Amino acid sequence: MYKDLLAQAKKEIEMADHMCFVTFPLVNETKFLLSILSHITSAAKLCLKSLLEFDKKPTGNNPFSELYAYKELEQKYKLDPKYFRLLQKLFELQRADLESNIRFKRGEKYILSLSGFEKITILDINLIKRYLLLTKKFISDCSNIILTRQNV
Repeated sequence: MYKDLLAQAKKEIEMADHMCFVTFPLVNETKFLLSILSHITSAAKLCLKSLLEFDKKPTGNNPFSELYAYKELEQKYKLDPKYFRLLQKLFELQRADLESNIRFKRGEKYILSLSGFEKITILDINLIKRYLLLTKKFISDCSNIILTRQNV
């Protein structure tokens, strides 16, 4: 099961990578950023579930309970604390995308707003690329953990 989740995570991140570095420069459409972000978030979630499944941590279907179960694994496997912040941010952005009542393009940026303008999220291609690269590293590190410890 955890191997399937990890394989799905790798497919999602490959799709996000292709969209970010090949498709986006061709179409240059700012709304495309949300689609790329969706694939990055999906890849991160699948990877997180894979690691939790590998370690046999029950979490249900709540991404925030998964986050806190991950915190234990972060210490156990000596994972970079940046990954926890990345996961938090990706889950927040996903929520903002789903719940935002105001969204618009401004030049090369895409702006999401929750509850009027209380919380504004600004997406641009450079931010998306940073999330993509960090998520790739997260998947690679989790994959290495699983590969080195599955036979122990």
